[in-house]
Amino acid sequence: LHQLIGDHKSSISSYQKAMDILMPWIVEAGDVSPVPNLLSIATRRVSSCVAEKEWKVLKDDIQTVASVRDIIDQLKEMCNNQFDLGLNTLIFEIEQYQNGFVSSVKSQVNTDTLVNILQNYPEVNIDEDDA
Repeated sequence: LHQLIGDHKSSISSYQKAMDILMPWIVEAGDVSPVPNLLSIATRRVSSCVAEKEWKVLKDDIQTVASVRDIIDQLKEMCNNQFDLGLNTLIFEIEQYQNGFVSSVKSQVNTDTLVNILQNYPEVNIDEDDA
């Protein structure tokens, strides 16, 4: 709702609150089922980050989305040992949301700005393997 009325700061804040709820669920509980929701939030927040030039937040989201590759790899390894339709569906959903985030960033942030963002916020670290 905040995004629709152009209140991008509140939108960023609301999405952050949602992410703050999901992250412990994923990290501490080891439950990866909310990962598609996390990626969806990151994707929806791109336009507000661009509008407000909240580059640190955007870089943090880029790092989060990039790090999901490890989760996908782990899930695929589990699928090698057994066929599980639910697991395959989760992998598909995660990959689709990850691709959606990448498309959103590419469509809203020019290459020079993106390079600048990635270089100017060293407190948010992106592993080369995840980039």
